Parts: sequence; C-alpha cells; structure tokens
Amino acid sequence: MDRLQRHRLGAMVHQAVEAQTQDHMDHTFAGVMFDVRSASKLPYEYLEVSAVWVRGGLGPMSVWSVEGGFTGRREDEKEWTKHYQATHGQSFAVVQPLHLDTPIRIRPGTTMGIYTHSACLGDEQIVYANQRKKISLSDMFIDILPGVAHLSDVPFSPSHNNWGETYTHARTRTRARAHTH
Repeated sequence: MDRLQRHRLGAMVHQAVEAQTQDHMDHTFAGVMFDVRSASKLPYEYLEVSAVWVRGGLGPMSVWSVEGGFTGRREDEKEWTKHYQATHGQSFAVVQPLHLDTPIRIRPGTTMGIYTHSACLGDEQIVYANQRKKISLSDMFIDILPGVAHLSDVPFSPSHNNWGETYTHARTRTRARAHTH
C-alpha cells in the first residue's frame, strides 16, 4: 500500500488514503479530464497520486497531469506531463489500476488537472459518470471536481470522426490513491 508521510516533531507518520467516486456507468468514451484540488488544512509538503483506476474497453492507456487544472489546456499537449502509458485488456466489470511511472504531486492550496485517455478506436474505452454534485468527491485531503469526457482516440485532439462535440461536460469517474509528505 502506498504511504502518506508527514514530518512532525522529527518523526514520520505513514498513512494511505484512497478516494473513489461513485460508479454509475453513465457513458464510455476515449478520455476523461478532471481536476483534483488540495483540500487539506493539515500541514504537509504535497499530496501524491500514485495510481488511477479505470474500467471499460481500455486498450492503449495514458495518464497525464497539468498544474493549475485542465481549463483552457484541453488541446495543448505541450503543457501536460505524461505519467503512464501501457496497453490493457478489456475490463468492463472490474476497475484496473494504472500505477503511475511518476506520481502526480499536488502542493497545498493548488489544483492539478488529470487526463486519463485510451487510444483505442470506438466509444467504449473508459467508463465515466455524469455529474451529480458540484464536487464529485471531497474528503479531508482532496476534492475531485467534475470534468469533461474526450471523444477522440487521439490524445488532446480537437476533432474526432464520430458525432457531436469533441468534449462533453460534467463528467467524472476515477479512483485515485494519494499520500502526503
């Protein structure tokens, strides 16, 4: 299990935190962009997201992050950092962990945009849920905010060959593991 480390009076305290949004399986598409905001009033150096769990048709998966959130950066790949890339088999019933090669660090009082994407063709790549609340999940460490679904099998692409707009609003579906230092 990943650990949460906090310096306190010269000692370290270890604790793991797992955050999981509700799974309603409203839709499936190629990608999901959402923001994770530091919510903790506790003293820490950073929160660290070490894995993201997804389910669906999956295929060639990647996970990206951008400091300050995804708004205004949906199609600017140069601003994003890739943390994961690997191919996964289908898993519609059970979430699969994407253990990040480089963890995503979220400093106190900041927001990090996270983008989970599948380069598989079709529209069943990643399961996500429609927005049901203003904040999808909130605990003592983080707020997971509603995001957008991306319809293109090409990461950050402004176009796709299917229907409608490339991004659809008010989506979120993820489970992330975080720990603090």
